[in-house]
Parts: sequence; C-alpha cells; structure tokens
Amino acid sequence: MTKKVLTQSILSFCILVTGSCGIDYITDPEIQKFINNNKSINTNVIYGTDDRKDLYAVKNKTHKMYASSVAGLAKRSRVIKKSNGNYQISVNSYGKELQLCKSERFYNQYMTTRCSGALVGDDTILTAGHCITDMQDCNEASFIFDITKNWKEQKINYANFPADNVYFCKDIVYTVYEWLGLDFAVIKLDRKVKNRIPLQYRAIGTTQKGDGLFMIGKPSGLPTKVTDAGKVLSVGSKTFRTDLDAYGSNSGSPVFNNITGDIEGILVSGSLDFIYNKEKGCKESHICNYVQRNSQCRGEEVTRISRIRKYLPKNNDRTIASTSQAVNIPDYQSDGIESALNITNIIDFSKIIIHLDIEHSWSGDLSIQLQSPSGDEISIIKSNGLAGNNIKRSIGHNTDLQKRLKLLTNNSPNGKWRLKIQDDFSRNKGTLKQWAIELKK
Repeated sequence: MTKKVLTQSILSFCILVTGSCGIDYITDPEIQKFINNNKSINTNVIYGTDDRKDLYAVKNKTHKMYASSVAGLAKRSRVIKKSNGNYQISVNSYGKELQLCKSERFYNQYMTTRCSGALVGDDTILTAGHCITDMQDCNEASFIFDITKNWKEQKINYANFPADNVYFCKDIVYTVYEWLGLDFAVIKLDRKVKNRIPLQYRAIGTTQKGDGLFMIGKPSGLPTKVTDAGKVLSVGSKTFRTDLDAYGSNSGSPVFNNITGDIEGILVSGSLDFIYNKEKGCKESHICNYVQRNSQCRGEEVTRISRIRKYLPKNNDRTIASTSQAVNIPDYQSDGIESALNITNIIDFSKIIIHLDIEHSWSGDLSIQLQSPSGDEISIIKSNGLAGNNIKRSIGHNTDLQKRLKLLTNNSPNGKWRLKIQDDFSRNKGTLKQWAIELKK
C-alpha cells in the first residue's frame, strides 16, 4: 500500500526554501535579500560549530558501527554495472560544482547521492517520503552503503565499487509526503543486505524537548558524516525540531537518541545551506548563531519515529510489556493507585527501562515506586512539591538506577510487576495514561 501526497508546486517551493530536500544550495534572490538585510544572520546551515565528521574522525565505536547501516540514495542511471560485477558510480566535485569558497570544509570531496536512508530490516530502508514518492522513483533508485572515508587520505574507488554495497528499490511499503506534515518512505530492497545490522528505533514512549541527538547521513551527497551535539528544540504531533547541522541530501538521515542509541526520527527539511559571499565571489555555509521559528535559522525538521514504526519490521533486540488502561490519580491520598503488568518467557536481557506517561498539572506532587514479582520495591521518582507539567519519561539509563532495577529482577523479570503512585500534596489531580517495561538483550 502506498500513499502519495505531493504537487509540483509544493516540490518547487521545497527546492527553493528548504536546505534538506535532496538539493544542495539556494539561489533565490528574495532569500538572499533577506539575509543581506538582516545583520544578525552570519553569512559566513551550521548551528554554532560545524559538528560534521568523517568516519575516520569519529571516536565513538557505536556511531561508527551504525554508519555501516546508513545508505545514500542515488539515481540508478548514475550507477553503472561493470563486466566484473562491480559498479562505477558517477560523481561531481563538491566545491567546484556548487561554486563554494575554497575555505569550505570537504571542498575537495565528491558528491554521489541525493538523499540518505537507514537500514531498519534485513531488506528494508527508511528514508524521506519526498525522496521516493512513487514507483517511478523506486524504479530509478539505488541505495549505496559504505561511501565513507575511513582514514584521512583515503581515495574512495568510485570506478570499481563492490557489488555487495549496492542495492536497488524493489517495492514501496508506504510513502507519504505532506507539506509541513508527515514525510517518510519505507522501501523494500531487491535482496537482503549482507553483513550489516538493522538499526533499532524507539519502540515506545515519546521524544522529549532537550533530548540529546546525533545523526548519520550524506550531507550534500558527500561521503558519510556523523553529526553530534544536537538536541530536541521542540516537539510537534508529527515532527520535532533540532539544531543538528544538516545539508541537502541529509533528507532521510536517521536521527538517534544520544543515550539509548535508538532512532528517534528521520531528517526531512531545514534551513538553507549556503549564502553567496559577494566579496569573495563564492558560496559559504550558512551559519546560524540562534534558532528562531519562521526565520532563516528555523532549525531542522525531523519526522517522528512514533508516526512511522507501524510500517517497520519489529525491533529484534527487545521485549516490551505495557498497559494503556488509564487510571485516575487521586489528590493527596496516601494509598494512591496501583497498576500491574505481566512479563513472561524472558530468559536473557541486559537492560531494563521503565516508560511512564502521566498527565498531572503539578508533577512534583508525585511519588512513584516499582515493585517486582518477588515483592521487592524501589523508589523511581520522589515527590519534591515543585511545579511541572506531566511525566513522560524513560527511566533506567542512569547507571546507578539501572543497577538497582537489575537487582530488583533477581535475575528473572518474569511475573507480575506493580507501579505505585501517590500524590503527596493537595490541590492537583492527574492520570496514569500508560506505563511499560522494556527489556533489551
């Protein structure tokens, strides 16, 4: 089943205004006039410091491992099969093609791809909807892994690229592109991907403002870059906004939670990439020293994984037990409420996470305890009387609390677990909407 929500006028506007729509630079004179007339915008998109890194400069081993499961999307016509079974990939000079200033980072590298994508199943890719809108796009698409610089002086052999790194679009599980709305595509490849581990995604709970993020993708079609030091700026019903450094062709790049390593969403649009420097006669990266909605430094938009996951293969590294039966939390009653859920048939796990979704107009009133099947109990949240709206949180990533949670299981999580909530102060009421226990292998 596929869905296509796209008009040519919307696509044209996307190409003119946003910096992450599978394009590489903006030349619209009205936008340039806006930049020239607003001195607060630095014309030298980067948010603060440029955090893009080639793989050889990435120290985090997990980030490097994840990068092997991120592909670039190129036109099939740019990927030519050779007599030896490998492929020759067409390239364009980054600096020269885009008329960049020679001081731009990665000036001498080559562009090959127009979007990015994440391997989320043995033969399944997640990317942006505007990258694959219909079967014609699918038939014209190739997905290429390992266009990476693993050491500084490495020269990527585009003329003889390994066949095991090149795949083609076979079918569309689902695609949607709504202007300022949902934007994602789930793609079936022509065969199973070899020697790569599918990336895992947030399976329950929601992204929260302030969460730390990193992203892996192909900015401007360059070799894979890891971008870190980002955070969630705001959260909407379909998307969230971030200050990750992103360029055209980052569309479809997986955006990860810094703590869990799970995909929180895919990048779909953002601010413009380059500004023309009249004095130098070339283009420079657009640097944003602030983020402000409805400006040329509006942040980068990410489609939330919670709106995508029903179309994805299930995560294979975890088990989740949850209850969504709403329970009202009475005001200022010592006995409070209790909610139970049951876990069965779990033999092996390495991490236990508790997910809470509680609506309360003064969340500092609440004390929360977790009781194991053996009857042992720990406090996971203590009331402090401070102001706050709601508790929508994943608990257990803290090292000390994780140790306490594991001890609570007594080596086996199977049986009935109880969540106990008390409101320790008067005047405010709330509701337990949902809670869950997530066990990761």
